[in-house]
Amino acid sequence: MAYIKLDLDNETFTRLMDVALQERRPIPWQAEVLLRRALGLPFPILPDVEQRTDAAEHVRKEHTHA
Repeated sequence: MAYIKLDLDNETFTRLMDVALQERRPIPWQAEVLLRRALGLPFPILPDVEQRTDAAEHVRKEHTHA
């Protein structure tokens, strides 16, 4: 996965924060969703979601051994 750092003006950050709160996502995830939408890409369903350290406990995939 690639990483990017953005410097945002206050108006842009405030709008990003508002949308993130409305859609109940952490701000970095909301930025990713908005960027994908702007590029015409589908909402990401990440196969590596269990590897994300910032994922909420209910989002992480539990591995069970039989």
